[in-house]
Amino acid sequence: MRTILTKLVYGLLAAGVLIGVVIGFLAYYIRSFDRGVGAYFDGLGRQLEPTPFIVRIIFGADSLWAGWGYFLLDFVVFWIAVGVGYALLQFTDNRPSSSTSSTPPSREPLDAEDILGKPPSDDQR
Repeated sequence: MRTILTKLVYGLLAAGVLIGVVIGFLAYYIRSFDRGVGAYFDGLGRQLEPTPFIVRIIFGADSLWAGWGYFLLDFVVFWIAVGVGYALLQFTDNRPSSSTSSTPPSREPLDAEDILGKPPSDDQR
């Protein structure tokens, strides 16, 4: 059961990363210009506006961006996704294993008597 759950979690994480890459690509690399409106839009349909000077200096942003609201939303969603992914990985690592464990049971250390046996008594000599 543990291996099925682990595979499921890794599958969800892989799908989440793939979705994040696609959305990030659409948001930051795809632009279109609508002549009817006279504005640029990104791949997610957000209207782009000129980037403030301070943002260009601090973040090295491009000349167009979706605005402060979308910047904060992207920031929060990204870090929540990182936290959820980390929590899922911790969940799979800390799950109690099934009855068949790969680690041997703990034992007390062996001494010479356990290895060689008891010395013969005087009656046995």
